[in-house]
Amino acid sequence: MILYTVYITVPNELESELAKYMCDKHIPDVMATGRFVKAEFSKSDEGGFRTSYTAADRTSLELYLKHDTERLREAFAREFPYKVSAKREVWESICTVPGD
Repeated sequence: MILYTVYITVPNELESELAKYMCDKHIPDVMATGRFVKAEFSKSDEGGFRTSYTAADRTSLELYLKHDTERLREAFAREFPYKVSAKREVWESICTVPGD
């Protein structure tokens, strides 16, 4: 599995608006591309946000990056044209250990 992780920093006054937009619009739009099998949106104790999208393989991620990111990033930028920064990382899952 390949994890495409996006870290978002936003001022406190935009946190609620960002969370609503991500859960109601942006993440569903990303998932509608069919390139990912799941997504998780989280907030840190320090106030930043993280979205981890799981792709079945690197090809799925590459297709997303080639065909879908520009449109989705532009839509995000229209909603949050300032005061929001994003950092992206790609991770490869080594193992998953289930709990009891």
